[in-house]
Amino acid sequence: MFASNETSREDILEQLPSELPVLPLRNMVAYPFTVLPVSVGIPRSVKLVNEAMHSNHLVVLATSFDPEVDEPTPDQVHTTGGLALIQRVAQNDKGLQMVVTILERVKIVEWLGEEPYLRARIEVAPDAEEEDPEAEALRRRLIEVAQAVVALMPNVPSEVGQFLEQVESNRALVYMIAANANMELAARQELLETDSVNAKMRLMVATLAREREVLAVHQKTSSSTSSLSRSTSVRLLAGNAVRAARGGRQLEAA
Repeated sequence: MFASNETSREDILEQLPSELPVLPLRNMVAYPFTVLPVSVGIPRSVKLVNEAMHSNHLVVLATSFDPEVDEPTPDQVHTTGGLALIQRVAQNDKGLQMVVTILERVKIVEWLGEEPYLRARIEVAPDAEEEDPEAEALRRRLIEVAQAVVALMPNVPSEVGQFLEQVESNRALVYMIAANANMELAARQELLETDSVNAKMRLMVATLAREREVLAVHQKTSSSTSSLSRSTSVRLLAGNAVRAARGGRQLEAA
């Protein structure tokens, strides 16, 4: 039904069924406006994906409380998740590998069944995106601290930080940053469940500020260790030269 790439996000949301299958996630949270690779190996989840591919390609991705539970029951799954459109599926020796686009935040309002897989009645739950001076101030601060974190990560191109300024929607901005941030699973879920975009930006500013401090300390420690190592090597080589000149046993430099 929605397999065509020509189907817009707005069209899908307008025709969205009220009942959908729910695929529990381990160790990850599905944020709107992101693209996710998802591995599927549990038999009931494989069945869910295969049937979705023959239907409307839609599934709700909701995070499990305990990633060690293979087949969580409704009371073991968060009720705020992401509406996913399955873009493609490939089979491998461990099950299925699929790529999904997360279209919107949704909430589970009623569980409908557990067999052959979890099913629920859902409602679309867009975040409340404020348009006020505080929103603009938080946006600027979020971009600033995100760019500072990127600058401390040598393997990340600086263009990544510059690209953030081009993202117009504060919702998209905060989800884009959160999807790539170093965060605990509980903090990721808390961000998704927070309704206010301003509140989300405050959470991310605090999270990235802590990460910036950690990276700065790590960078300083690494620099000091490197300098100490070079200094130790110089002293060792000098000592070896003196011993060699005196006819003593020569040590090998590391």
